[in-house]
Amino acid sequence: MATGIAFGRARAEESREKANNIIKELLRGFRQEFGSVNCYELVGIPYEEENWSEKWQAMNMQDECVHFVHFVVERWLELAGR
Repeated sequence: MATGIAFGRARAEESREKANNIIKELLRGFRQEFGSVNCYELVGIPYEEENWSEKWQAMNMQDECVHFVHFVVERWLELAGR
């Protein structure tokens, strides 16, 4: 959403290229760093699974997910500054 707000279009005829390029590069970098952009593949617990929240907490996944968020914020700031 931040990319859309910062680099999106005010009118339909304006280009989406800047926002699209930032998102593509962000996803590419995340996949390269972590191997996937899919939460289940990163964490290993499907949301459909009963008691997924308790399992997530028991596995201390909050600490792991903080690394994902930190990477995204840092990388987005780099890309947006171009």
